[in-house]
Amino acid sequence: TERQTLTSGLTFFPDFREPGEFRAVGNVQWDLVIEDGHPVKLRLGLEDRYDSTPEGFKRNDLDYYASLVWGF
Repeated sequence: TERQTLTSGLTFFPDFREPGEFRAVGNVQWDLVIEDGHPVKLRLGLEDRYDSTPEGFKRNDLDYYASLVWGF
């Protein structure tokens, strides 16, 4: 709708020296205009960072966030 926006993205980082190994960052976010005519939005989102060979760490890191966005 005019007051809501849903966006997503994925960035893929292959390891050209080691076939099958890679990193990836994916995200999704939802923006909601708080009041018509004002440039302030509420933004809620998720971001997942994946590493196929983390060497001592877990493969996925999942973050979530909420923020107020001021547009100009």
